[in-house]
Amino acid sequence: MGIIISGITHASKSLTGALVKHPLSFFSMGLVTGYLTHKYRKEIIVVGNRTAEESKNFVLRQKEYLGDFIAEIKEEKIDKSK
Repeated sequence: MGIIISGITHASKSLTGALVKHPLSFFSMGLVTGYLTHKYRKEIIVVGNRTAEESKNFVLRQKEYLGDFIAEIKEEKIDKSK
């Protein structure tokens, strides 16, 4: 498995290096990227908004879990001191 990953990494580096060294290919990559971004801009915005909402919910859930955990620890500490 390591040989395959090594080969893919090496091929990726050489391909990227070749594309960056030639100005026309670099310009072409920019055009394609711009075209695809423009074409799928609505989907990109929807995915970005959904991701932002999910990350807010994740943070709120973690905050709630942490609060519950701290309250549990305080209760155990009070019970032990009695």
